[in-house]
Amino acid sequence: MSEQFIDFFMTITPTILTSVTGFLLGKYNYFQNRPLDKMEIAYDRVYYPIERIIGEKSIKISTVIDRTKIYFLKYEKYIDKSTLMVYKQLCKCKDEEEQQSIYDSFRNNIHNECIFLRKKLGYLQPGYLQIYLYLPTDIKKVMRLLLEFSICYFSACVFSVVKIDNIKMVCLVVFAVSLCAVLVEVIYIIIGKIITFIKQKVAKTKKSIWKTR
Repeated sequence: MSEQFIDFFMTITPTILTSVTGFLLGKYNYFQNRPLDKMEIAYDRVYYPIERIIGEKSIKISTVIDRTKIYFLKYEKYIDKSTLMVYKQLCKCKDEEEQQSIYDSFRNNIHNECIFLRKKLGYLQPGYLQIYLYLPTDIKKVMRLLLEFSICYFSACVFSVVKIDNIKMVCLVVFAVSLCAVLVEVIYIIIGKIITFIKQKVAKTKKSIWKTR
């Protein structure tokens, strides 16, 4: 039974790995192909000033929105689409708890873009671990899933090739642990999406009740 399952996993895993890797490479190529002169404008006139605003102590979200609005209005064509999207969500959201979650994504996005632009423009750069720590949460989840799937696939390949029972047992254990990690990660993502959806619905319901009073 275990060998049949591993054979099935080895059949579907290359497709999944190819899709996820293609997604990550697509984002990487998109970032890499932007002209340096436009990157310099984006960094000097948008991302760096906004990062300084966000870095101020005890600054309110409403203050950040008000003070950064001018950059989005004046330099919109130089700003990355992901930044524009999360900023618009931040401006529209009125629920405090949900707004804080969106603000965290916005702050991570700005910091991540600053790191990338500084690297492309030749500024001193932090190490890869620091870059990973400041990546957006969704990208971290995709990278973890890719790593876990890769470990599963590698252990399944070794299991199907070797003939020594002890090594096959080790591969089977590694495969099972890695697969469990993948399932936990997927469940965590699904639960997070459900909680976010419920919060949004509750916030909309509260607004509609408040308006009817």
